[in-house]
Amino acid sequence: MLKPQECQKIVNRVVNILDRNINIIDLQGIVIASSNPKRIGTFHEGGRLCAASGSEVIITAHNMHLYRGCKEGVNLQIQYKNKTIGIVGITGNPDEIKPYGLLVKELVELIVQENESRYAKELHE
Repeated sequence: MLKPQECQKIVNRVVNILDRNINIIDLQGIVIASSNPKRIGTFHEGGRLCAASGSEVIITAHNMHLYRGCKEGVNLQIQYKNKTIGIVGITGNPDEIKPYGLLVKELVELIVQENESRYAKELHE
């Protein structure tokens, strides 16, 4: 459902506006799109735990050592039809960047919804 190329396009556009590191992570915790190309294909434990737990994962300077492959930031679920399809992670002070994470999450959800609607319409025609 989440296509790495589409996710990377979103990241590339949003990073110029927000000036924050952004990762989009699959349900297994693998980074599929990132503003840091070195992160693509790497494991992100915060993302995996976010997908498995059903709730956001906040990583702070105090608990960062508990999460392999992670930096301080927020990890939020990307939902489609009430199902988690991926995770968006944004690096930085969680108190400052959570609103940015919510914005990117909503943007990805909107694009997925539009793509699925377009696909359904094409099949119907």
